[in-house]
Amino acid sequence: MDQRRTTPTPPPDELLRRLGRLTGQVMARIGCSAAPGFRVELDRLRDAVALVFLGALTGMLVSAVIGSGVLVLSGALTTGDFWPTWAVWWTGDAMGVLVITPVLLLLGAARRPRWAGVRPLRWLEAALLAACTCTVTLLAVSSSMNLLYLVSPCLIWAAIRFQRAGAAPCALLVSTIAIVAAAGEWGPFAGHDLLTNMATLQAFNGITALTALLLSAVVTERRNTHEEIRRVCAQLAEALSRLDPGAAAEQWPPPRKQKPDGGG
Repeated sequence: MDQRRTTPTPPPDELLRRLGRLTGQVMARIGCSAAPGFRVELDRLRDAVALVFLGALTGMLVSAVIGSGVLVLSGALTTGDFWPTWAVWWTGDAMGVLVITPVLLLLGAARRPRWAGVRPLRWLEAALLAACTCTVTLLAVSSSMNLLYLVSPCLIWAAIRFQRAGAAPCALLVSTIAIVAAAGEWGPFAGHDLLTNMATLQAFNGITALTALLLSAVVTERRNTHEEIRRVCAQLAEALSRLDPGAAAEQWPPPRKQKPDGGG
């Protein structure tokens, strides 16, 4: 007798929840694409803001509504539990987008020749940053006092020195350690109910992701602006040298004139 192995079909409520997750991802993609000139490099402040408001906060509304609604319709939740469940679902999905998406975009744009030219001191600084971030975060979640925000200097360091390449992985590392601590009820998460721990965790992950994402975008945009100014100045200098060959040896931009002494 031929017995064929069949994959069990998920129940209808599980299919609806999966559909809600897929719809939320599609809405997030559409929301980011609707932003004028959106770039996945997230190297401008407006790109980071579009990801926050259109991709994370707006896009995940759909998945939270469908998921919470399915739980209510299936009898797993009462009607009065809809809004608390929706809030936790929405903030959790939104924080996941803000923490995971920059890392995935970074990995998608990574090129080995680009990383091969990095100086050894730069790699040493990156390793020191990762070690400091991990150590400070572990100390923060191990203390009974609320010291979670001690990791902010590490995020600022990562954003200023490494932009998105450093800020996104650091934010993911910090959020992962905080999630493990909340699940195990360590340090500041000990002795509280589930709702309090969820609110504390989501607020912390949100601040962590926003700090890393927005600050790295601002620093990158400022650096790119300076590079563009230098490129334009070099083109102007080349154009002037062609118009007046004798001006090629002159300094560009020209030095500022000193004011004459008042004593004449």
